[in-house]
Amino acid sequence: IMRLEIHYNVHHGISRMIKIVSLIMLVTHLVACFWFLIGLASGDGGGESKGLINSGWVYRYQLDASPKAHQYTSSMYWAFSTLTTVGYGDISARTPYEQV
Repeated sequence: IMRLEIHYNVHHGISRMIKIVSLIMLVTHLVACFWFLIGLASGDGGGESKGLINSGWVYRYQLDASPKAHQYTSSMYWAFSTLTTVGYGDISARTPYEQV
């Protein structure tokens, strides 16, 4: 990376900022994937007969049949909101697995 900085004449501060942003995006990605896995593992709450109140967030927001891009975007939104402490509250943990 040092050679690239020298070759392209990139200021060290810019290079450092790119590294930090990349690290933040990687951590956010990992948290989002884990959060989605928890939402799937929480189950569908016993189907329509028991209602969606006890189901995982993936099923409550009917993302189980959505395109992968929509699922990923929703998970990233939650992870970024949580990690930056901006939590909007529209996707919240309700099941024990999600609350951990």
